[in-house]
Amino acid sequence: MLATNFVTNLDEAFRRRLHYLVEFPLPDVSERETIWRRAITPDTPLVGEIDFAFLAERMRLSGAGIVNIVVRAALFAGGL
Repeated sequence: MLATNFVTNLDEAFRRRLHYLVEFPLPDVSERETIWRRAITPDTPLVGEIDFAFLAERMRLSGAGIVNIVVRAALFAGGL
C-alpha cells in the first residue's frame, strides 16, 4: 500500500505497476462542517461558541487535518 499527496511526482513506469489508484478528494464545505461538528462533540467543554460554518468555509482541510487540529487543541488546552 502506498499513500501520497503528490501522485504527480510518481514516475510513470512506477505508476503503471500499481494495480489500483484510489483518489480521496478534499471534502466540500458542508462535509467539512459535518466533520468539525463530529470532531468537537456537544459534551466538549468550551469557553465560548464555535462557528462551525466559518471554520468549514475558511479552512480547506481534509478530514484528517480537521481531526488533527481538534486533538492538538485538546492537548494544548489540557496543558500537554
